[in-house]
Amino acid sequence: MNCTSHNMIYEGVVNIFNGDILIEVVEMWKCKKCGATRVSIRGPGITGTNEGVLGAIDPSDGRRWMLIISKGMGSLPPQLYVIPAMPGETVMLNIPNETERELVINAEYNLITKQSMSKPRYVVSYLLEDVIRGSIDLSSWPPSVLSLKNQSR
Repeated sequence: MNCTSHNMIYEGVVNIFNGDILIEVVEMWKCKKCGATRVSIRGPGITGTNEGVLGAIDPSDGRRWMLIISKGMGSLPPQLYVIPAMPGETVMLNIPNETERELVINAEYNLITKQSMSKPRYVVSYLLEDVIRGSIDLSSWPPSVLSLKNQSR
């Protein structure tokens, strides 16, 4: 990172719902000096200020925060993952209804299956910066996304 002390400003939040039920809240901060971003994941209700805070990532190495959502199946609810992502990296997910477990992040920051190089059927991904200041509803598939921010990809 090209600054010794981050000066973080609040970028916004994306609320994750399953119908009318709030599942999780993902918040993002950005350093005014170097552009590094920090993310926190919180459940509904009152939480402490440091609960769920993930580390900061530097945008100069190509990493960006990615939300990965897997479709629920039967009694298994949809799953949400928030990861620092970079093109070419492999993501291993254990999703019962997906045949291929290894997914690759392509140059456009989309997930594709490693073996067949196709889009997974039961996994979707979004760059956090594209959906911040919005909401995602997991009650339908693919999830419905509402964002008040312009898309970057």
